[in-house]
Amino acid sequence: MGSFYGNVTVLDVELDAVRGVAGPPAFLCDASGDVVVFSLGDDPMPVSAGPLSAALHAVAVAAAVHDDDLVLVEVHRDGELVLAGAVPDAAEVFDVDDEPGGAALDAADLVGAVGRGDVEGVRAVLAADHVFASDAHRQLLVALGLPVCAAGWGYRYLGEDRGAFDGGELVELA
Repeated sequence: MGSFYGNVTVLDVELDAVRGVAGPPAFLCDASGDVVVFSLGDDPMPVSAGPLSAALHAVAVAAAVHDDDLVLVEVHRDGELVLAGAVPDAAEVFDVDDEPGGAALDAADLVGAVGRGDVEGVRAVLAADHVFASDAHRQLLVALGLPVCAAGWGYRYLGEDRGAFDGGELVELA
């Protein structure tokens, strides 16, 4: 059985601002001007990206890894969903004609929605054949200029082994 986790990265915000609107229980990680939110409600699919984005008037990038087969990505701006997709295409993973919210991602669209990143780097990640979706997630974070500490971690994993987290200091909202 592979990894199942989800989290939300809120861009260009301060930790205290996120602390003021994120609902407990959650762990927060300040990552040089971005804040990664690991919320109990986000395991495995992030549900808090829209509300956090709206409350903070910010861009929030939600990611969820499903059984280490698939990375689901959503980008919200000021509370509105502006992009959703998956790596690889969810329809291919689940061998169906269409999987709602799991369409293949376009590199230029993703970089444009996030507002940062390297289109060619993202394109390379999207085109690669990844054995584990968590590896694709990590590579996407790098190509998009997002905090790498989000890869591999969700609320449940942090609750089970917080000491193994090497992404910086965690603030717990209880």
